[in-house]
Amino acid sequence: MNSENRGEQLNQSCSCMEMMQSVIDGEASEEQMIFFRQHMNECASCSGNYRVETTLQELVRSRCCGSHPPQGLAEKIKNEISKLS
Repeated sequence: MNSENRGEQLNQSCSCMEMMQSVIDGEASEEQMIFFRQHMNECASCSGNYRVETTLQELVRSRCCGSHPPQGLAEKIKNEISKLS
């Protein structure tokens, strides 16, 4: 891969990552969703990051009750993130 293609791929990845939270939160436009899905099919790195983000969100939702997260949740999340890095 030449440097021009690599730079283009990085720009797409950055754009994709910027809209990831909107996609996860259901706030992405139809155009953004189309781009995002296509990019996820083509980019293993972004696809992996998306799985991490959605897994963390699901973990937080399933573990949090009321307005205060359970004691130790932040540390558990940090540990999970460090395992994936």
